[in-house]
Amino acid sequence: MPLENRGIIYDADGDSPAVMPANTSPATSDPALVVILSPNGSSPGGSLANGAVGNPNPVIVGGRDGANVRTLLTDSTGQLKVVVSQPTTAISITLAYDQSVAVAGAQANAFFNALTYTVPASYKLVMAQFNSYSADNRVTARVSKYVSAGTWNIGTQVFTAGSAYTTPAFASYLEAEVTTVTGGSNNVTLTITYTNQDGTSGRTGTCTVPKNTPVGYKLPVVLQSGDYGVVSVQSIAQVSTNTGIVQLKAGVEFYNQAMTTAGQSYLFAPPAGAQIVAAGEVVELAWESNAAATSERIIKVAGVLQSA
Repeated sequence: MPLENRGIIYDADGDSPAVMPANTSPATSDPALVVILSPNGSSPGGSLANGAVGNPNPVIVGGRDGANVRTLLTDSTGQLKVVVSQPTTAISITLAYDQSVAVAGAQANAFFNALTYTVPASYKLVMAQFNSYSADNRVTARVSKYVSAGTWNIGTQVFTAGSAYTTPAFASYLEAEVTTVTGGSNNVTLTITYTNQDGTSGRTGTCTVPKNTPVGYKLPVVLQSGDYGVVSVQSIAQVSTNTGIVQLKAGVEFYNQAMTTAGQSYLFAPPAGAQIVAAGEVVELAWESNAAATSERIIKVAGVLQSA
């Protein structure tokens, strides 16, 4: 009986392909991976020139959908056509922040959390357009995604580990965001031990958390020389004492726009499909002022939720 070898039917000796009869009714048990048949049920009549009429008995190479034979789809020149399935669900959404906020001089030159959004399960967010506006010329807008790499209790000096990136992915920045206002005792310096973009552990970065810092205030972590990314955070050490809690956010930037002209709207549309946030990931809108000010700030992200 014929032998099967990787979808090709061989004769009983196993040394040459067997000629199989025409088959217009393939069964599930057929061993061949590719079905070759003649449309009229007769034996195949050999190959034909490109573009020639299929006569007398052309050979058709096709596939099976689980029940029936299906021919391959080509254009008029014989080029194979590929049909891409479109998402079954697409929901347009806009993340919008519009507030007038007072910034004290001591809180300048640091980002503040404006809005966070978690992409729901079974969806991905395809970001299509970023828009930002400031009534003055001191503000920078930022849109990113992040993971919580851990929390640090300044009062008890206890670190709680968080999430990590899976290499080769990594965060392009690390910052400590105040989630419980810090006390008035002292500024504290944190030394943070992390794994860098290459997977090298034991790297260290530093940041200073000022006293009397409000919730939402972000302190950048200065990474060890040569590093440009973070996969995870392992531990934190503290100099001086105070109270408060910070969250370590390891993020990837999508949009960073300095609004250098007061009252002007800035718009950026990335290439289609270039910036995608997966289910469960968190999108964050944030802003920074380089001086004390009170003015209106607007950040918007327009995108589409697609079924993953």
